[in-house]
Amino acid sequence: MKVYSNLNFEVWKLLFISAIKISLIKENLDITVQLCCLIADSPKDTNITTDAPQDTVSDGSLITITCKAHGNPPPRYKFFIENRPIYERKAERSGILKLNAMSFSQSGIYSCRPENDKGKGPRKDLTVYVRRK
Repeated sequence: MKVYSNLNFEVWKLLFISAIKISLIKENLDITVQLCCLIADSPKDTNITTDAPQDTVSDGSLITITCKAHGNPPPRYKFFIENRPIYERKAERSGILKLNAMSFSQSGIYSCRPENDKGKGPRKDLTVYVRRK
């Protein structure tokens, strides 16, 4: 059995998937083996957006607020208005909060914070103003 001492190790991280690449080189033959493993990580890169064309919407409007983040395991999302929790089970899983028939009392700062078993991600805010009819 021959032992090859010309081993080239490269380690890199792409988002939350880490991989080790091992190259074994013998007589102009390059054999590459990739070992991939998922690394558990708390949510990162939180982004909050709305489908409203501006930050001011008309009374009675429907808007969607979307929260996205990267993490492993995939995050759940907590939504807030003026620091008060919004309990919406579907939005917790999808990161999409649908608000029907907006009224002036729903004006304010909306926030989202992703969470998973490894921790909480950064909280992000979005201000929505509802114009009275």
